[in-house]
Amino acid sequence: MFWFASAAQQLFEPQKTGAWMASAAFAVCFALTLGYGIVRASNAPPAAAPVRVAALATPAGLPDRFFEGCASRDDHACRDAGARKRFDALFASAEAAVRSGAALVVWPEAGAQYDAALEPEFMARAGAFARRHGVYLVAGAAQVAPEPNAPMANKALVFDPAGRLAFDYHKAIPVPGEPIVAGDGQVHSVTTPFGRLGVVICFDADFPALVRKARRSGVDVLAIPANDWRAITPLHGQMARFRAIENGLAVVRATSNGLSLVADATGNVLAQSDSFAHPGGIASARLQMAARVTAYSRIGDAFAIACAALLAGLVAMTLLRRKREAE
Repeated sequence: MFWFASAAQQLFEPQKTGAWMASAAFAVCFALTLGYGIVRASNAPPAAAPVRVAALATPAGLPDRFFEGCASRDDHACRDAGARKRFDALFASAEAAVRSGAALVVWPEAGAQYDAALEPEFMARAGAFARRHGVYLVAGAAQVAPEPNAPMANKALVFDPAGRLAFDYHKAIPVPGEPIVAGDGQVHSVTTPFGRLGVVICFDADFPALVRKARRSGVDVLAIPANDWRAITPLHGQMARFRAIENGLAVVRATSNGLSLVADATGNVLAQSDSFAHPGGIASARLQMAARVTAYSRIGDAFAIACAALLAGLVAMTLLRRKREAE
């Protein structure tokens, strides 16, 4: 954008020599870049057989917090009942996805919510679900600590078709003010028959370096449990497509409130569902998960850093020249 602005601006200054040359150089580079992208997108290499995936929104009718309506924090019977109500609704929605053929089911951020003491019960139920249906389950969960006002654990629990916990991932980059314990930023993954599966959570996906770390570790498909609000819907959901394009990996974004989507390794949206328009909707599609090598996955921000260094050098040269002229 900056290059275009500077090249176009020179066209309005006839006294400038070489203005058309600068504009032509920009036009050629832009055409080559766009043309390469079009050719690359239309000539995708052969990939593994597609597999059906499903991204769930929070089922309709559930409150945003599992303990809403309970008299106090000490009312454990009420709080546990609220947590189990969420479990029931989420597993029912996941059952519907499995019936449609999904082999990978992704829940939204903090889909399951519970006090810490209830976690073993939830883990057992989630493992049993994955084992019974022979699917991979990425369960977004919020575990509330026993101590009042203590930060929550905002995480994703990944179960394999044998019902085992393959790994858990804690949100690495909290939204400012978000009361959670931040994870270590290590993107774990598990090998599946349809590609290597990794996970980040919501705001994490806004940071290209973190997703690039996932791609460099061999991830083919990135599950993104998320939770948005109206003001940033659908834009925040669509931003996940940039991570797919940059890194050549597929994304499955399941959003509590907002846009859930499934996008392939070129950023093409195969399915999407806006929970504000369709509460409890499921975005489901057949997805080829073989990742593709991209320039960004290899060199990261090296080009942007080089441009910044070049700009700094040009500024320094200009200041030095003016200083000499003043002398």
